Parts: sequence; C-alpha cells; structure tokens
Amino acid sequence: MSETIAQRQPARLALTDFITELKGEYEGWYVKATRRTYKWYAGLQVLVLLSSFVTAVISATISKEMFDGWGKAVLICLPMIGGLAAGVISQFKLYDMWRLREDGRLAFQELVSEGRCRLAGARDEADCNSIHLDLHKRAQAAERAQAGGFFGFFSAATIAEFRNAPVATDRAGKPAKPARTVHPAKPKQPGKG
Repeated sequence: MSETIAQRQPARLALTDFITELKGEYEGWYVKATRRTYKWYAGLQVLVLLSSFVTAVISATISKEMFDGWGKAVLICLPMIGGLAAGVISQFKLYDMWRLREDGRLAFQELVSEGRCRLAGARDEADCNSIHLDLHKRAQAAERAQAGGFFGFFSAATIAEFRNAPVATDRAGKPAKPARTVHPAKPKQPGKG
C-alpha cells in the first residue's frame, strides 16, 4: 500500500488547511463585515445629506397654503430623520467600525498571502510546523486587536446594563419609598429679579 501525501507530510497538509481556513473563514468574515458596515455608513450619510437638502429646498419654496397642509409635517419629519441617521452614525461609531473591520480584513489577507509564500518555501515538516504556529499566533493577535478595538468604542456608560440591583427596604422589610431629592435654591444674580 502506498503512502499518501497526507500520511508523509501531515504538517504541510495541516498548514495548507489552516491557510485555507484563514482565507475562507476569517478573511471572508472581515470582507462581509467591512462591506456591511460601509453600506450602513454610506447609506446613513446619504440620508443625512438628502434630508437636510430637501428640507432646505422645501422651506425655501413652500407656499403658505402648502405649509398649512402637508408642509409643516414634512419640515418637522425630515430633520428628525436626518438627526436620527446622524445619531446612529455617531452612537454606533460606524466610521470607526468600518476602519476597524477593514484593518482586520487587511491583516488576514496579509496572513494568507504570507502563509502561501512561506508554505511554498518550506523545506520540511519542521518548517511547516513553525510557520503554522507563527500564523496561528498572529491570527490570534489580530482577533484580540479587533475585539479590543470593538469594545474600546463603547464605554460602560454607553451601553445599557441591566442588573439585579438590591431593593432598599425599611426596618419592617418592606420596599422603602424613594428618597426625595431636594435641590438647593440657586442664588439670585445681581440686577435680575
């Protein structure tokens, strides 16, 4: 019975499979994430610009009769839509997220290219093992950098946290009434009544 390449060179086969995994699973995920984030970012930016532009055009050209009819509602809703879109861009840090995912895509693209080049030049199983270990460590570092960057965008104050907070009780063990907050009176400024 003749030996297969997998039996003679298991480290080379494992490295080839790992490079294929980096290309298909990791780089593929970052390509999709980059594209998806860019589409949200660009779409919401266009929505902000269009709502602002259309609001300006309508407000400059609308007649009193139209304003009393549908114009008032449109001139209220359009800026609200633009403000909501701008808020989503800002709160979810879409531009920074797009850059972060693009950096991840480039990192994994580089790992795949380098892995293929190093695999082609590997002389033996020990070289393949060494390359595999190095690529694995660098892939983990890229993933950690992505996780750190992602969670670094949001502070604990930004994200709503729901916890089982203890309920204050009175001496009888019943839930206590909330304390009334008394604000000190503001001092009067001179010359103001």
